[in-house]
Amino acid sequence: METTDPRLPSAHLPQWLVRRRQFLGAMGLASLAPLAHAQPAFPARPVTIVVGFAAGGIADTLARITASLLSQQLEQSVVVDNRAGAGGTIAAALVAKARKDGYTLLMASNGHAVNATMMKPLPFDAVEDFAAVGGVAQTPLVVVVRADSPYKTFADVITAARSKPVPYGSGGAGTLTHLLPELVASSTAASFTHVPYRGTGPAIVDLLGGQIEFVMDLVQTALPQVQGGKLRALAVSSRRRSPQLPNVPTLAEATMPGLDAQGWYGLLAPAGTPAAVLDKLNASLDKALADPAVAARFAALGSTPIAGSREEFMTLLRSEVKRWGDIVITKKITT
Repeated sequence: METTDPRLPSAHLPQWLVRRRQFLGAMGLASLAPLAHAQPAFPARPVTIVVGFAAGGIADTLARITASLLSQQLEQSVVVDNRAGAGGTIAAALVAKARKDGYTLLMASNGHAVNATMMKPLPFDAVEDFAAVGGVAQTPLVVVVRADSPYKTFADVITAARSKPVPYGSGGAGTLTHLLPELVASSTAASFTHVPYRGTGPAIVDLLGGQIEFVMDLVQTALPQVQGGKLRALAVSSRRRSPQLPNVPTLAEATMPGLDAQGWYGLLAPAGTPAAVLDKLNASLDKALADPAVAARFAALGSTPIAGSREEFMTLLRSEVKRWGDIVITKKITT
């Protein structure tokens, strides 16, 4: 029987007992080693995409398509959680403070970049508190006027607006439908009068009624009225012409060479999420967006996929924060 006190330091023990302790200790560590590294592969449970707007809008629709695509690629459930309110900042704050494990993502859009300047102070930094997963889609705006409008081209609108202010409607202060006309005005010496609405639907109603002269609306929402002959499309805001409106020139062709200003959507995760997790999400997203069937599905919404690296999407976010932030500051735009 071993009678030596086991609490004694090794220096006071017989060598045979020291060796026995070392052997048993090594065996114990070896048996624990697999447990220390037995972390489940990502994703081991459902992933959530948080959307800062109500169900039914373009952000929600694209998020649900993306969730379905990622679910197939990751072989794991991906669900959408709508947290509408405060221009999308409620959802962004939730994701910024979520666990840094890749299971909670944000469907971000132009509004996220605009909020960085227009809605200060915020409980998060729109860039530094997030890590890019990747872009999802982009959607151009289209300048529309009444079918009987005297403006036949967007150059006609600019010419008129250099003589006196031309009223236009938007979907609300700080939206892309508001900021893009202001960017055009700043770049062309035109003068526009902004009339904000609660969404572009009411703005289109007043456009048809003659209360305003033009609206810059998302292609997919303006298209039915254009195809129905009630509105005339003058220009689209993408660098290339829209497949839905192939005969309509771009703003770059009409008045502002090089301009490319579109609505965009993409996924962000909390800053500090492991790179391996972000890379897996990005690779899965890119693979899904490369499918021609997905491109066709997006085209029906007036959108095109914007697959690419995580770095490319973060570069887009940073550039959009600056571009729209400059307009917000210059024009003194507030909510």
